[in-house]
Amino acid sequence: MMKICLILPNLAGGGAEKVVIALSNELVKKHSVTIIVGDKINDYQKLISNRIKILNIDNSFKPGLINAFKFYFSVRKVFDNYDIVHSNLTTPNLLACFCKLLLHNSKFKLVITEHNNFKIRFKGFKGFLYRKIISYLYFFADLITSVSQDLSFEIESSIKREVITVYNPVDIVKIKDLINSNTVLPRRNGVKRIINIGRLVKQKNQILLIKAFKLFNSVNPNSELLIFGKGDLFHELRDKISDLGLDKSVFLMGFTENIYVELFNSDLFVLTSSWEGFGNVIIESMASKCKVLSLDCNFGPREIINNNKNGFIIPKTNSPTVIAKKIESCLNNNLNVIDNAVKFVEKFDIKNITKKYLSLYKKF
Repeated sequence: MMKICLILPNLAGGGAEKVVIALSNELVKKHSVTIIVGDKINDYQKLISNRIKILNIDNSFKPGLINAFKFYFSVRKVFDNYDIVHSNLTTPNLLACFCKLLLHNSKFKLVITEHNNFKIRFKGFKGFLYRKIISYLYFFADLITSVSQDLSFEIESSIKREVITVYNPVDIVKIKDLINSNTVLPRRNGVKRIINIGRLVKQKNQILLIKAFKLFNSVNPNSELLIFGKGDLFHELRDKISDLGLDKSVFLMGFTENIYVELFNSDLFVLTSSWEGFGNVIIESMASKCKVLSLDCNFGPREIINNNKNGFIIPKTNSPTVIAKKIESCLNNNLNVIDNAVKFVEKFDIKNITKKYLSLYKKF
């Protein structure tokens, strides 16, 4: 039995957080698992096995030397209790690597997983310096993984180190159970329900989807768009919905623990992100038997979607008209994409992904 520690800023309602919880729930069946977080935010409390220890170190997980030392003093006597320390997301990764640098004689092995494209996120002179810090500190990790093949190539070009691709998992059995155990939001008879899931931030570009839905809804008034997620752009998106006269057909739903039942009872999931690390919600949609339409953004969608086979993908665009037309086309498409998607997504099942991580852990 291994002692494994995973690190996240918190357990807020995001994709990386959900991935770490799914991985932890599977690992804890045979190993000792702790999740280190920086605060008490825990949107996924009901999804976490009670066998997993949650250790709150009261840290903001913000970049900076002062916070790095604060993190170091919080965990320096903790890390050596574990065989594997597995950090997720850029800033926690940097803090963990900083600790590894200072604790160079320690026995624990540090695995870091990058979930996003820091070349896009960190721009300008400050971004340049931040990327240089990343390149330096990531050197001290024993193993680096990322969540898509294209993202691995991108990171390798920046840090000049091997990056191993381990795709994000979905817990297919749990998704089926959650779909069967919950009720669904009511909708009007015959209404076409389109769904989007993601943090309300610039990266996810929900405002483009809202504009596209306006065009689609003008021709198909018996339709609705549900947007699930929390974020800084809530008020901006709410105002745009009102300005476009969509208050009765576009709804900002906030966070829900069980998004799978909403996907199962929707007609189409649409992703309009400007960029992704993988696009985990795509495989969640497939596992929930919901059709998927995605822009071909970097990175992830093209590694998942085989166009017209298991979903629909179109070149990245800022045109609401193009997206609106494709939404209509997808909804009217009778190809057997859902059955194909359900079969395809089995490769991402949590049991398969956990085996891959364990094989990497055991190499040390």
